[in-house]
Amino acid sequence: MTHAAPNPGGFDPFFRQRKEEQLVESRRGAGEPNPGGHEEPAGVEEGDELVPPEGPFSLDRLRAHEEARAAARRAGNTGVAGEALQQVAADLVQLLDLARDQIKETGKGASRQRVRATFPKVKTGLEPAFTETAEFLGLAPERVADVQRTLARDGGVAPADRHQALKDVDALRAQVREATTGLDHEEADRLLSSVARLAVLEIAGGPPVKDSVQAGFAALATFALRDPATSAGEPGVWHERLNEQAKQTSYGEKVLVGVRCCAARVVTLSLDWEEKEQYWQLLGEIETARSPRPDLDGLVPRW
Repeated sequence: MTHAAPNPGGFDPFFRQRKEEQLVESRRGAGEPNPGGHEEPAGVEEGDELVPPEGPFSLDRLRAHEEARAAARRAGNTGVAGEALQQVAADLVQLLDLARDQIKETGKGASRQRVRATFPKVKTGLEPAFTETAEFLGLAPERVADVQRTLARDGGVAPADRHQALKDVDALRAQVREATTGLDHEEADRLLSSVARLAVLEIAGGPPVKDSVQAGFAALATFALRDPATSAGEPGVWHERLNEQAKQTSYGEKVLVGVRCCAARVVTLSLDWEEKEQYWQLLGEIETARSPRPDLDGLVPRW
């Protein structure tokens, strides 16, 4: 995944500094009005485009922007909240672009042939990761079997399903822009909960399973895009599963742990919790750890 790597000496200084600056701005806006009057919220003007940030998508960056938005809303600073909403929206657009690119490429060319050749060999090892990804995306359990058949037969998403999924991505992108234009924070909350789960598409695993994981997760995403869920189930479930000892093959376990860490990040994304940054840092350590894994027992999110 492309979230920021843990800082061995402590928390990431960029996000710490940026978060502190945004919190100061929020408090100043709530307690010290501008001499010329109240600050007006700044939405996206009609005709403007949401420009994705430079570099790859980052859940850490999305978290920093969402925390700034939440702090400004709590402080009643509509101007800063509006600016932070634009940043959150730009992050979501970047994630939707990532989903579009991955779905667009699945089931084509050499990748299609590799998946058809290798998926039957890795199907059993990847089944737990596929099952939990479907659960995280709000899909019925039977969708996993549908995707497995598709990968074995077609090596990826069929053209008709791919075309519909790309239309669904465009529709979600339009909804994000509309919420930003109208400064609709409640709608933005809904879209954040739904779209952020597509971050699971960043998980690939090692060379033996990379193509199958990317094609399989893209196929699951096409189903999720048709009817985006607004809940990833009971949030505490993902935290509890992180302390389970998976018993799959090494490649299957790595992908499964990646799914659980991604889910734990997304369900705590909007959580007002002082230890969230430390929790996310430990999730990064869990993803890269072999044995023993870092212990999360001392850090339990407070939902």
